[in-house]
Amino acid sequence: MIIRSGQDNSLKPPEEVDHIVELRPVSCARCGHLLEGSDPQPARRQLSEVPPVRAEVTEYRRHALTCLGCGALTQAEWLAEMPEGAFGPRAQAIIGYLTGRLGTSHRDVVEVMEVLHGLELSTGSVPAIQRQVSGALAKEILT
Repeated sequence: MIIRSGQDNSLKPPEEVDHIVELRPVSCARCGHLLEGSDPQPARRQLSEVPPVRAEVTEYRRHALTCLGCGALTQAEWLAEMPEGAFGPRAQAIIGYLTGRLGTSHRDVVEVMEVLHGLELSTGSVPAIQRQVSGALAKEILT
């Protein structure tokens, strides 16, 4: 968490701020009289926070239907762009980054994905995902 105060030059400009909370006193601290108006130069303080992230789960359902004309059973095809395995490209990229670039252990990768993203995976799935990422990168390099 980063806190920026008005006393340094690291304040982000208003167009880069997601939320502004205006804090105005209601009554005078000395006499209790009602206060109105706006301060043209209010003291500013900014707080940066990482939003909560939870893995998004998509379930694909491949239906098989019986033809009313001839009785043949026809099953839908899986989407061509659907990734192999149970984890999508962003999850695979994070796992590849953690293991490849940062050298994080498989056990720690499992913990990070659970704690930060609510994503459950087994320790044994980490090397399988690493192979998928390596294969995708090799294809990208060759093209």
